[in-house]
Amino acid sequence: MALTPGQMDNLLEELKGATSDQLLLINTHTADLFKMARRLEGRRKMTQLQVGTKVMLAGNMKPMYLRRQLGVVEEMRDTRVLVKLDEGPMGKFRNGKVLLSPASLVIRETVNP
Repeated sequence: MALTPGQMDNLLEELKGATSDQLLLINTHTADLFKMARRLEGRRKMTQLQVGTKVMLAGNMKPMYLRRQLGVVEEMRDTRVLVKLDEGPMGKFRNGKVLLSPASLVIRETVNP
């Protein structure tokens, strides 16, 4: 039995819909896993940080002028860290301080207890 042109077109549309649904589901789960991993990284880093720890802001920071800036942890808040920049005020951070997620920091030097 031979197929005629267009005979399977309706099945292709169903397959396309099912494939699109699966890709959407995979992308959603991937994004959720990425967010979870970032939160866990932040919690892990939070346990390593303390007031006085020298840090570098990560290379994926925005605004771009903050990338790789050095600073010192000035205050620990619930889930964020207040960092005083070594360079002082820059851009919109007129007081030279930035409130950041711990996951966006690279620890350069820890404080001895």
